[in-house]
Amino acid sequence: AAELNILDGVTSTAAELNYTDGVTSAIQTQLNSKAGGVAAASIKSGNYTMSSGEFIIASAGGITLTLPASPSAGDNVTVKDGTGAAATTNFTVARNSSKIASSATDLTFDKNWAEITMTYINSTIGWSV
Repeated sequence: AAELNILDGVTSTAAELNYTDGVTSAIQTQLNSKAGGVAAASIKSGNYTMSSGEFIIASAGGITLTLPASPSAGDNVTVKDGTGAAATTNFTVARNSSKIASSATDLTFDKNWAEITMTYINSTIGWSV
């Protein structure tokens, strides 16, 4: 197959660029991996237990988003207020027995339009905000 010249010094075949055909490449592995990937947003309007790597948008107040159980160092989740009303109709990020910023308390999400990424560090710190 002919190579497609994208930028000077960067070349690739059409098959290497075509993700939808199921071609496996190093860049696809990086994009899909937990460490290097960007998760698609998932909108939640009810209670939900998160998994590492998820990007959750809360579309309702009064709900509880629970952090993953038994996290490993480097696990992360992103949470966003999707309504812009968290200051008046907050929601909870439940710690699921791990600490949040060294505290054994749940996080009350009460900042309009805010988005946070939480990364698990260790059992002393727990989830860093």
